[in-house]
Amino acid sequence: MPGDLEILSPDRLFIFSSPRTASNLFMRILARPDQPKVFLGDPADELVFLHPVVHLRDTGLMQKPYDDWTDNEKAELKDKFQHAFNKLHNHMETARAAGKVTVVKEHASFLSEPLGREKLINGNGACTGDLPWNVQLPEEYNSMPPNLAPNETVLPSEFLLTCFPTFLIRHPMLAFPSYYRAFNGVKERDTIQIEDIQSHLKWTMTFKWTRNLYDWYTDVWAKYGAALNRPKPVILEADDIMGTEVIVNYCKLVGLDPRKLKYTWEPVRASELAPLSKQMRRMKDTLHASTGILKEKISQDLTLEEEVSKWKAEFGESQASQLEEWVKAAMPDYEYLWGNRLTL
Repeated sequence: MPGDLEILSPDRLFIFSSPRTASNLFMRILARPDQPKVFLGDPADELVFLHPVVHLRDTGLMQKPYDDWTDNEKAELKDKFQHAFNKLHNHMETARAAGKVTVVKEHASFLSEPLGREKLINGNGACTGDLPWNVQLPEEYNSMPPNLAPNETVLPSEFLLTCFPTFLIRHPMLAFPSYYRAFNGVKERDTIQIEDIQSHLKWTMTFKWTRNLYDWYTDVWAKYGAALNRPKPVILEADDIMGTEVIVNYCKLVGLDPRKLKYTWEPVRASELAPLSKQMRRMKDTLHASTGILKEKISQDLTLEEEVSKWKAEFGESQASQLEEWVKAAMPDYEYLWGNRLTL
């Protein structure tokens, strides 16, 4: 293709996760530093779209209706998204120049464009103006096929078309309370207040973003990928990540070396944790303290009734009811994705 960009490129592995779907564990098992094909770059290149999300939260834009945003507020947020994309794209281009593969991870919800997010939180009539947000691409993407279907992220379809996707999922009865717990655990020691981020929680306590992006990629694969002999878009479930056979199968599928996988490691030293924020340390505290896979953190034999009872004791009646509502709403999307996951 012109500009040597490839459709569903095996050299651009993009991991689309959701909070608390064992994504950090997955990246640890992949052992990117030991994978000879993989370009490492700056450790800060991971979750680069977290920065616009933090900006949304810290400026109050998450709670402010989109129609009330000022032009300056929109422009500043667009700059944050563009800066994040530029960092991601520079990482990929540096890897390509070195003849290496990139393996990058982002939460699908963090990539969602603000108009789509507003409609999820406040209903379809929430926004009355503006076009969906997209970051600007270099001219080389003009070589991509025209008339691509739109997607619900800030990333243009022409860019997504060049990446090979992997989607990480985990049962909502485990993922959602874990994410809530991470915020709840820092609220007394930080400026974060649970009551002030209900819209953020509603926006992330869902598999809507993952399902919609998976469906977009499935349509793209049917149109272009099958003819190019690319693998179908991959879904990995957290329970399967905690095994070994499925990840070995995954590595063979995407061109990574399964012999380099790691299932044990040393705990992270205190000196390495010091630069991290309180919230980031909380998000990874179990992994940082571990020496291997904790297989007790699986969804087998869970029942909603029993889990809700635990949430009431831990979080209180009101928040337990909210978690139950989010879990029930997410189950159809989760079950759909689970039915399409990679198996042996």
